[in-house]
Amino acid sequence: MSAQHAPSQTPAEPPTDLRERIRAARPTLSPAERQVADWVLRQPGTVLSLPVAAIAREAGVSQPTVIRFCRSMGCHGLSDFKLRLAQGNVVPEAVRGASATRVATPSGTRVLQNTIDALTALQDRFDPLTLDAAVALVDAAHRIDLYGFGSSGVVAADAQMKFFRYGIPANAYSDPYLVSMSLNVLQAGDVVIAISKSGELPELQTAVERVRELGVHVIAVTAPGSPLAALADVVLPAGVDDAVADRSMVARLLHLALLDALVLEVALRKGSTTLPNHQLPE
Repeated sequence: MSAQHAPSQTPAEPPTDLRERIRAARPTLSPAERQVADWVLRQPGTVLSLPVAAIAREAGVSQPTVIRFCRSMGCHGLSDFKLRLAQGNVVPEAVRGASATRVATPSGTRVLQNTIDALTALQDRFDPLTLDAAVALVDAAHRIDLYGFGSSGVVAADAQMKFFRYGIPANAYSDPYLVSMSLNVLQAGDVVIAISKSGELPELQTAVERVRELGVHVIAVTAPGSPLAALADVVLPAGVDDAVADRSMVARLLHLALLDALVLEVALRKGSTTLPNHQLPE
C-alpha cells in the first residue's frame, strides 16, 4: 500500500484589512512603531482627520516614526495609509513584486506622495523663531555666500537668483576651488549659507570650519543633528527619513522651500522695492 501524502500547506496570505494587518505585524514592529499601531487600533476613525504632528503627539512618538510605521504597513506615506485604512484594505505583501508594481502606486505618484509627507512634516515642526534668527544674520551681513555641492549647488544657484530678484547681492559656489577662493574675501559679520542633504560632506565641513575661524556666521540648511548642523549658528532643518527611496529629490525640494522662505523674509525686512505691494511691510 502506498503511503498517503499529507496535503501540501499553502502559506497563509497576509490579511487584506489594514487593521488586521496591523494586529498581525505588531509583534515584529519596533517599540516606537508599536505605540503608533496601538493608538491607531484604538482610534481608527480619529487618525483619518489628523496631520502627522497630531498623530505623533497622540501616540507619544516622533513624526518620522509615524511615517516609518505607515511604510511598515506597506503604504507609501501617511496619506496612502489613511486611504487604505478608510477603504479597509491594503495591497498584500505577497503581491508587492515587480509584476504588482504597475498595479500599485506608480513611481511618479510615490515621489509626489513622499514630497507631500515631507513638506507636511516640515510645516508641522517649522520654528518661526529659527527663521527669524537666520533672517537677522542675513539682513545684517555685508556679503552673502551660498555653498552647495552636487545637487545642492543647484539649490544654491536658485537661492542666489531669488536674492538677486529682490535686489540683494549674493554669490553661489558649487566648486570646492571657488569656495576656497571665496574664503579670501569673507570678513567677520558676513554670512555663509551652507546647503547639504546629509550634512556629512567632508569638503563642505572643512570650508565651514574655516569660515567660522574668520568670524563669519553660518546658516546650515541640512539634516538636524548632522556634523554640518553642529558647526552652524542657525540650522534650518530639512531631515528626510532614510527609508524614503527618492530621498535626494525630496530633500532638494525641502531646501528650496526653506530658502524661499528665508529670501522672502529678508526682502520684506529690507523693504525691497521689487516686492508686490501687498507684500510690503506696513
